Amino acid sequence: MRYKHCSKCRKAYIKSRMEGDRCIYCGAECSIVDVRRNGFYYFGYALMMIGAASVVVPRLTETSGDAFFVYFGLALAVAGMVFVVMGSVRMAKTAAETAEAEESEN
Repeated sequence: MRYKHCSKCRKAYIKSRMEGDRCIYCGAECSIVDVRRNGFYYFGYALMMIGAASVVVPRLTETSGDAFFVYFGLALAVAGMVFVVMGSVRMAKTAAETAEAEESEN
């Protein structure tokens, strides 16, 4: 993923495709850092997919306790969202550390 890091306000955040190279907080020039997605990110999306599949199970099979599958699916989806946010925060920290290390080398 591409992150922008502002050396003036020390913030790192995800760069959108149509966004320029200026900081959205202070307007200063930003450096662009490529960060690989981490395990939390992928695990979170896997949990959300399993949760979505769990909600569909009672529709495809004859099961008793349909509410269990719905609540279990919702719980997995929420847990997945938490893991995706944790992964995104970690990737932002990695982007900030990488950008600061590159700036200190120059």
